[in-house]
Amino acid sequence: MPSGLRFAPALFALLFGFTMEPANALTSRSGNFAFSCKGLQDNVVIKFSGFPANSSQTVLGGEIALFENKTEGDSGRSATQYIVLFAESSPTKEILALGILQNYAKTLFPLEGYQVTTNGAGETFVTIAGACNQGFSQQVQGIVTIYFKTTP
Repeated sequence: MPSGLRFAPALFALLFGFTMEPANALTSRSGNFAFSCKGLQDNVVIKFSGFPANSSQTVLGGEIALFENKTEGDSGRSATQYIVLFAESSPTKEILALGILQNYAKTLFPLEGYQVTTNGAGETFVTIAGACNQGFSQQVQGIVTIYFKTTP
């Protein structure tokens, strides 16, 4: 057999192996959010898509970075009172929380995280519940990132 014919199947197997994704692949999704500063709690729901339909995902952690959160220097006041991030919009699946004067928070769970199930369109949702001081700022804005592992 010519050496080129032996090489082609080996190359194909190598390339095909690199394109396969393991069943428990790690991935992340990000989205922007904003809520108005009215002095009351506001809830923002963010949709993450691109998962297999009706699949189980494990939330391994999350991250919030605020890029609009007005603060007043030495006074210790900030627009944000609190921000809490929940998986599947469930208060029993809290991922992380930010408090006054925080503009960034990240958590990675040391053990298994929260199980979530995508809908028929391959989507799952998170909720950001937050409040900011009325009259201090018009709104708070940020980016949320969730880290997932596909559960076999």
